[in-house]
Amino acid sequence: MKELTILIFSLRGGGLEKSILRLAIELKKQNVELDFLVANTIDSVYSVPDELHFVDLNASRILYTLYPLIKYLKKTKPKVLFSAGTPLNTIAILAKLITGYPKRLVVGERNHLSSIVRHSPRFRDKFRPYFVRFLYPLADQILAVSESVAEDVVTVGNLDKMKVCVAYNAFDIENIIAKSSEPTGVAWVDSQNTPTIINVGRLTRQKDHATLIRTFSLLRKKKVCRLIILGEGELRSALEDLVDELQIKDDVYMPGFVRNPYAYIARANIFALTSAWEGLPAVLIEALACGTPVVACDSPGGTAEILGRGLYGRLVSSRDPVSLADAILQELEAMKNPERLQLRARAFSAEHIIPDYLDFLVRSGQSETSPIL
Repeated sequence: MKELTILIFSLRGGGLEKSILRLAIELKKQNVELDFLVANTIDSVYSVPDELHFVDLNASRILYTLYPLIKYLKKTKPKVLFSAGTPLNTIAILAKLITGYPKRLVVGERNHLSSIVRHSPRFRDKFRPYFVRFLYPLADQILAVSESVAEDVVTVGNLDKMKVCVAYNAFDIENIIAKSSEPTGVAWVDSQNTPTIINVGRLTRQKDHATLIRTFSLLRKKKVCRLIILGEGELRSALEDLVDELQIKDDVYMPGFVRNPYAYIARANIFALTSAWEGLPAVLIEALACGTPVVACDSPGGTAEILGRGLYGRLVSSRDPVSLADAILQELEAMKNPERLQLRARAFSAEHIIPDYLDFLVRSGQSETSPIL
């Protein structure tokens, strides 16, 4: 009988996949006997280290995960199953209803549910609140990735708040700092001769890079600077068209997914986040670890929590390009204190966060530690 099984849908290059893989690695370091399950390995970006016992369920869609998960649960009978992401959580709950396993099911809510329902163009996302309302009470515990996400899922699902706890993502801060000192291999980035604004994230509606590009267009009229956007996604063509329309192509660099984004972040003057919503934006913690000042929209999710409600980064109340451009200009002129930012990032280090997960997933299921504020 396995002590713990961790289930995610894929290993594509997103924050959820990266954070859950990191969690599995850190728990393994604590000698937790675990299986790391992935519904499929299509378009994988992250690789699973040899020390993790890796199981590929070979399910091309989330719905198709149910049958192989049932087979896995009947065979291994894990003590605890931790799944991450609303659609996959519903599959995990159904699998437990059918098999009676695991003994303890913990579901991870990783994003701001009501914002997904409000903004998503996909019709199926409108059903998420019903899944949460009728199925989540059957889980033993819900782990939200931020306080904002916890409050939202309780409201949307009309859940018992005593079953919902907060567990932030864990980061290898020292590794981020070490990688940030490596060269990018792009001469003008490594030279740091021009003020640079950077963003890292999938090119999707949620990340709202269009607002960032419009903000940069206004900023560029007042100051010589450049914009770097790292990441891939379905909106690349539309964003490139917007860059052309605004006539800022020579100053916008969009290389796609890069293996070491920290080298780019560390050489930028400002990390700018314009997301319409977030769960717990890992890129903000990574930017703080790199010592890079942050300007972020105070959108639903964990952004304000990471930045200490404005103590560790500049928060802008709306996704308005004029307000954002002014905030970035002010931050470019402000005094820099990278050591203070890195100290904040260390609050999210594995040594601080993993004990909570050990309590939630391996021990009694109740952590005595308080959320980081």
